[in-house]
Amino acid sequence: MTGAFRRILVPVDLTPKALGAARVAARVAGEGATLTLLHVIEKIGGGSSGLERFYRRLDAAARRKLEPVAVRLGRRGLKVRVVLVYGNRLREILRFAGETRCDLVVMASHRLDRNRPGGGWATLSYEVGLLSGPPVLLVK
Repeated sequence: MTGAFRRILVPVDLTPKALGAARVAARVAGEGATLTLLHVIEKIGGGSSGLERFYRRLDAAARRKLEPVAVRLGRRGLKVRVVLVYGNRLREILRFAGETRCDLVVMASHRLDRNRPGGGWATLSYEVGLLSGPPVLLVK
């Protein structure tokens, strides 16, 4: 299935489930679409400079994991960008979606337990789904 979506944002946390959402995004992408794999590195507290080496290692590890994914998706005829930002995950995803005027946000989610109504709703994917300007496709 191909779609009319041309600018797709895929927030990824480097888990297999999140990277699977990137494959789904590739399937709904329109011809010549751009997929942006966005990874947010959450900063700890008051920005201590003693943690800079730690953040550089996180950044390098994320890039090593995302680059091969970007290459594989690029073989499908898509333009794929890897973007890493620092900050609060929810705020950064919403900010990036708005600033880049993406057509669609695709992200991994989890199944809810029908025996626990209301349990598990306060997840990042559901918050993005509720607060995002562009439509959100949650991949389970």
